[in-house]
Amino acid sequence: MFPIKIDGKISGISVFSEDKTIEQTLINSLKESKFIHEFAMDVSDSGFWDWNLETNEVVYSDIWKSMLGYAPHEIKNTYFSWELLVHPDDLPNALAEVKKHINGETKTYSVQKRMLCKDGSYKWILAKGRIVTYDEKGKPKRFIGVHIDVDEVYNTRQELKNKNLQLEKIAFINAHKIRKPMANIQGLTSIMKDKLVDENELNNYLTMLLESINELNEQTNALNNTINKEEIKALADSRKALNSIRNILVLDDDPINNYIAIKMIQKTGVSCVSFTKPSEAFDYLKASNDVDLILLDLNMPVYNGWEFLDNLEKAQINTPVIIVSSSSNQKDKLRAKTYKNVCDYWIKPLKVELLKNLIS
Repeated sequence: MFPIKIDGKISGISVFSEDKTIEQTLINSLKESKFIHEFAMDVSDSGFWDWNLETNEVVYSDIWKSMLGYAPHEIKNTYFSWELLVHPDDLPNALAEVKKHINGETKTYSVQKRMLCKDGSYKWILAKGRIVTYDEKGKPKRFIGVHIDVDEVYNTRQELKNKNLQLEKIAFINAHKIRKPMANIQGLTSIMKDKLVDENELNNYLTMLLESINELNEQTNALNNTINKEEIKALADSRKALNSIRNILVLDDDPINNYIAIKMIQKTGVSCVSFTKPSEAFDYLKASNDVDLILLDLNMPVYNGWEFLDNLEKAQINTPVIIVSSSSNQKDKLRAKTYKNVCDYWIKPLKVELLKNLIS
């Protein structure tokens, strides 16, 4: 609307009208499209990026930045911001894939890479994108795409892959490494049972039997180590000084293990007492002060080694304990370190050399 002036006085108003329907419809459509796009990104937890190839400016959405733990203002909207965040080992491949797509060698840009989070860790990100605008000479102008957090999926996949390799190794050890010494032990035992061993061959026979037992023990430990790969510090750093050892208490629910332990201990010149029931061993310790060391089995029915250690602490019985167990599970070793009485953790079978070193 414009005033019409004659001799400096307004004598009328001129009105011009223009149909803005098409323009307004287009604006509304763009607003709706932007809303739908932002909604889709929010719902899918995908980060959006829009790269101007002529200016190297890149617009990163808030989700793109928050995916890595950054606030919107903490990452500049430049191409180099992205390059600095990509893991150095993954950057060459990511750049190569970008170049391929810009050169028209691929229909879609797609690459999986690690990116630096604000807390210093790296997260696996799947990037997918496509060039959407070209200039009049056919040169790419605009490159848009999304970032998808695949860290959990990637790590789960790697864990499953490692587990499969672990299972293959376990199957191999079981099929080839353990069965052989077991078969030898069974065969040698059958020979002894049928009295097919000549007295002159007895020492040779016993040597072969011990070699097969030792091999079986080594392969069993290898199997356990394959199952339990976690790193753990040795108990050596928490060993407590042992005073002169004169009497050892052996607690194991297996009478054969007790018999073997007693024979080995007696060979060192130290006296010992053994129990197959934890309750009886506990009563003995409460009534006696002459036990300098306890050799403790863990896996016992009804009343296990852990409960026995708990009861020692409650009763304030501070007798040093060495766990002698068939379990090489790292969790058991870690748990053993939490008990003040425990000064070491030995894997069965008990070896006389360990006892000799301990006592000397």
